[in-house]
Amino acid sequence: MPELPSGWVRSSLAELTVIKAGSVPVGSNYGDIPVMGANGRIGSTSTSNFGPGYLVGRVGAAGAVNYSDEPCWASDNVLTVLPRESIVDINFLWHLLVYTDPRKLATRQAQPLLTQSAVASLKVVYPVSVAEQRRLAEILDTIDDQIGRSERVIAKLSLRQKGIQSYLLNQIQGSCRSLMDYLACGPRNGFSPKEVDEWTGLVAIGLGCLTESGFEPRQLKNVPSWSVSNRQAILEDGDLLISRANTRDLVGLAGCYREIGVPCIYPDLMMRLKPNAWCRADFLEITLQSSSVRRQIQAVAQGTSESMVKISASSVRLLKVAIPDLFEQDRIVRLVDHGNALIRSEKRQLEKLLLLRQGLMEDLLSGNVRLPD
Repeated sequence: MPELPSGWVRSSLAELTVIKAGSVPVGSNYGDIPVMGANGRIGSTSTSNFGPGYLVGRVGAAGAVNYSDEPCWASDNVLTVLPRESIVDINFLWHLLVYTDPRKLATRQAQPLLTQSAVASLKVVYPVSVAEQRRLAEILDTIDDQIGRSERVIAKLSLRQKGIQSYLLNQIQGSCRSLMDYLACGPRNGFSPKEVDEWTGLVAIGLGCLTESGFEPRQLKNVPSWSVSNRQAILEDGDLLISRANTRDLVGLAGCYREIGVPCIYPDLMMRLKPNAWCRADFLEITLQSSSVRRQIQAVAQGTSESMVKISASSVRLLKVAIPDLFEQDRIVRLVDHGNALIRSEKRQLEKLLLLRQGLMEDLLSGNVRLPD
């Protein structure tokens, strides 16, 4: 265990804070007091049991750290965390909680769980001087402010992009036709082999790769390279994918696969769509992301649980879409691509800021780098 610098100590989080469990909301459901869950607000009530202070997810988004700056009701899905007076600065505590990352303590199961005792026993190091804590927090607050501004810019650009796409699609003349009229063949499911630890030269994408804004290369896993089924699910740059199973809000998300540098396959919870000569894959991606098609998909999705519903290949073929001529498709794709490029550029800046914050935390919250007096 590394030696701590002078004036720093090592202890459990319980020695710095008061940690309690939330509870089931009481009172009217129509009050103006927010009910807080692991991922934020989940409802309203007429009375509060906490706040201001920190909330740590206990169930579901276990370990997620949030701050409530007003009175709220901390539900039984969260733990509440308050600083002990004269021991830890409240702003410094935020950065300490984020840095120590309670998520790593959550159980690995379908419904992740984080116990109060696990959070209480979390080991932390910190300067005894509250004044030094505040100086450290001020530096980290600065980078957090920059991250917040970048996130707000991305949110505004994304909202504008949705408006532009909706406007462009609403200008299309002509009646809607079934998607099958624009497919060269029926939707084809992928393949989900068992993950392996070693690098094989072949990876599989996960459902999380399909987002509201298209394809993002994440949730990659190593899979065997010798399987015939694997080879049949190999992706090519520009392949259009649609998820066939997920929650009702996320099922049917679509995106065009983009080359990631290694051979890649798609799972059996996705379908690959092959447009015919009358339809561009990039344009069909935009169409499938539209609110009108999303509503159709959610309406036909079936399942016994809202946490996992499915759409069939036949229901996808019957989706009603408006497809203009190729010239108009290309024009719309160019306009949408321009907006997406702006969003990608801002996201790259955000990634740099997040890496910078992580580096600063590693230096400042470990005591490796001391601030000058």
